[in-house]
Amino acid sequence: MLAIREVARWGFALNNDPTPLSAFSQLTCPMLYMLGSASPVPARAVADVLIPVLPNVQVLEFEGLGHMGPITHPTTFNDATVAFLNRIA
Repeated sequence: MLAIREVARWGFALNNDPTPLSAFSQLTCPMLYMLGSASPVPARAVADVLIPVLPNVQVLEFEGLGHMGPITHPTTFNDATVAFLNRIA
Protein backbone atom coordinates (compact mmCIF):
# COMPACT_ATOMS: atom_id res chain seq x y z
CA MET A 1 0.00 0.00 0.00
CA LEU A 2 2.87 2.36 0.80
CA ALA A 3 4.32 1.82 -2.68
CA ILE A 4 1.09 2.99 -4.32
CA ARG A 5 1.16 6.20 -2.28
CA GLU A 6 4.79 6.78 -3.24
CA VAL A 7 4.01 6.33 -6.94
CA ALA A 8 1.13 8.78 -6.60
CA ARG A 9 3.45 11.35 -4.99
CA TRP A 10 6.04 10.93 -7.75
CA GLY A 11 3.35 11.33 -10.38
CA PHE A 12 2.11 14.50 -8.73
CA ALA A 13 5.64 15.89 -8.49
CA LEU A 14 6.41 15.14 -12.13
CA ASN A 15 3.21 16.73 -13.35
CA ASN A 16 3.36 19.77 -11.07
CA ASP A 17 7.06 20.60 -10.93
CA PRO A 18 7.38 24.37 -11.24
CA THR A 19 10.89 24.15 -12.73
CA PRO A 20 10.74 25.56 -16.27
CA LEU A 21 12.34 23.41 -18.93
CA SER A 22 14.68 26.28 -19.79
CA ALA A 23 16.31 25.93 -16.35
CA PHE A 24 17.81 22.61 -17.39
CA SER A 25 19.77 24.36 -20.14
CA GLN A 26 21.74 26.11 -17.38
CA LEU A 27 23.20 22.81 -16.17
CA THR A 28 26.57 22.93 -17.88
CA CYS A 29 28.36 20.16 -15.98
CA PRO A 30 28.98 16.93 -17.89
CA MET A 31 26.03 14.54 -17.60
CA LEU A 32 25.49 10.94 -18.52
CA TYR A 33 21.86 10.19 -19.39
CA MET A 34 21.36 6.43 -19.43
CA LEU A 35 18.20 4.73 -20.59
CA GLY A 36 17.09 1.37 -21.82
CA SER A 37 15.67 0.82 -25.29
CA ALA A 38 12.79 -1.09 -23.69
CA SER A 39 11.94 1.64 -21.18
CA PRO A 40 8.22 2.41 -20.91
CA VAL A 41 6.72 5.29 -22.84
CA PRO A 42 6.60 7.74 -19.88
CA ALA A 43 10.32 7.28 -19.18
CA ARG A 44 11.18 7.75 -22.84
CA ALA A 45 8.95 10.83 -22.99
CA VAL A 46 10.94 12.42 -20.17
CA ALA A 47 14.17 11.63 -22.03
CA ASP A 48 12.77 13.10 -25.24
CA VAL A 49 12.06 16.37 -23.43
CA LEU A 50 15.21 16.65 -21.31
CA ILE A 51 17.98 15.45 -23.62
CA PRO A 52 17.61 18.24 -26.21
CA VAL A 53 17.90 20.99 -23.59
CA LEU A 54 20.85 19.61 -21.64
CA PRO A 55 23.92 21.38 -23.05
CA ASN A 56 26.61 18.91 -22.00
CA VAL A 57 24.95 15.52 -22.06
CA GLN A 58 26.16 12.17 -23.28
CA VAL A 59 23.32 9.76 -24.00
CA LEU A 60 23.88 6.07 -23.53
CA GLU A 61 21.06 3.74 -24.53
CA PHE A 62 21.24 0.10 -23.51
CA GLU A 63 19.68 -2.19 -26.07
CA GLY A 64 16.93 -4.42 -24.68
CA LEU A 65 16.99 -3.04 -21.15
CA GLY A 66 14.00 -1.46 -19.47
CA HIS A 67 13.54 1.32 -16.95
CA MET A 68 14.90 -0.81 -14.12
CA GLY A 69 18.19 -1.53 -15.92
CA PRO A 70 20.32 -0.30 -13.02
CA ILE A 71 18.64 -2.91 -10.81
CA THR A 72 18.50 -5.78 -13.29
CA HIS A 73 21.95 -5.15 -14.82
CA PRO A 74 23.95 -3.26 -12.18
CA THR A 75 27.37 -4.17 -13.57
CA THR A 76 26.47 -2.76 -16.98
CA PHE A 77 25.37 0.55 -15.48
CA ASN A 78 28.21 0.72 -12.97
CA ASP A 79 30.81 0.11 -15.68
CA ALA A 80 29.27 2.83 -17.86
CA THR A 81 29.22 5.25 -14.94
CA VAL A 82 32.86 4.58 -14.03
CA ALA A 83 33.94 4.96 -17.67
CA PHE A 84 32.08 8.27 -17.92
CA LEU A 85 33.60 9.58 -14.70
CA ASN A 86 37.08 8.56 -15.83
CA ARG A 87 36.58 10.44 -19.11
CA ILE A 88 35.52 13.67 -17.44
CA ALA A 89 37.94 13.54 -14.50
